[in-house]
Amino acid sequence: MPDVVLASVEIEGEESLVPVDRRKLLAFGGVLAASGVLGNGLPAGADRAWAGEPVLSHRVTLADVTELEEATDLVAAWDLRHGGRLAAEQGMAILRWALRLLRDDVPGDLRDRWGSAAGYLADWTGWALFDSGRHEAARVAFGRGLELADAAADGDLRTQVLCDLASQAVFCHDPVAALRWVEPVGPRAVAPPLVSAVHGVRAEAYAVLGDHERVWAEIDRSEVAATRSATRPSPHWLSAFRDETGMHASTGYAAFLLARSKTDLTAGRASAQALSRLSAATTALAETRVRARLFAHARLFAHARLAATHLAHPDGDVATGVDRARRVIDQAGSMRSARLSRDLRTLRVAVVRHEHRGDVRQVGQDVDRLLDLAS
Repeated sequence: MPDVVLASVEIEGEESLVPVDRRKLLAFGGVLAASGVLGNGLPAGADRAWAGEPVLSHRVTLADVTELEEATDLVAAWDLRHGGRLAAEQGMAILRWALRLLRDDVPGDLRDRWGSAAGYLADWTGWALFDSGRHEAARVAFGRGLELADAAADGDLRTQVLCDLASQAVFCHDPVAALRWVEPVGPRAVAPPLVSAVHGVRAEAYAVLGDHERVWAEIDRSEVAATRSATRPSPHWLSAFRDETGMHASTGYAAFLLARSKTDLTAGRASAQALSRLSAATTALAETRVRARLFAHARLFAHARLAATHLAHPDGDVATGVDRARRVIDQAGSMRSARLSRDLRTLRVAVVRHEHRGDVRQVGQDVDRLLDLAS
């Protein structure tokens, strides 16, 4: 088992956000083997499991459902820690296995939960594919996630997948499509953090359009939704990233996009809001050593956007911008992410404003080196 999995679930003796014991880690490896991800070149006499066919001696039970949910948590942890490339391969392999079983081996009383678990895996797989720049494959995975959510009558999962589709559309400069994916939802239709997420990604879309009034309105709605109490049990995965920290990251990104918009008449307010909200997100993502390690990837986005905002706008602090940029430069080499590459390019443009300073010029040179490695 690659030690990155061990690092993502056991850090200096602390309990991780995805606690998995040795047996479950070995089982996770077995799922990868059964799915065929290990490839060809097997020794003579290898059994069917190693040949890519799932082998179960019984029908799916609650233990299998729990194992699938925890395997998905491992895929999520890998993506959050290292970016989407290997996480996407893991997710696709396990998803093939889960869908084979869903066809005929899942009893009726577990079918919805298995479908929700497989749908959540499809969503994370789509996100990892998106993060690695494989956009068409990501849309296919997201689409499968929607199908599974609908079949399981899981409104929370459906909203989660739609938010991720909208985020991808924002990244691909298609804010109109993003707004189509995430129509406003009623306050009781899904869990409050997901209502907040819907308004957050809508704010991002309006920021790309340069519609500052609607950006602020959606940010306000996102904040209000985040304060509401849940009226029913939430999915086990919801608290991992759809929380107040996620709200700060999303609304901060919306303000960051708005500050860069040529049609924005209030860039000063937008950049100030971006600095405040993204700073709150980076602080919350590093509250403990476990969170700092697990969310290292997510934190880099906020640091890169903070650095670009400080360096690009008159109300920014150049020294702080350099400090944030150095944090990104020191860690970005261990992650492969199309989204992070986009933020590095934005940072490179922001550097030009103060390139007469030696420390800023060095940041620009180091960012160029990272972009060359990523190309």
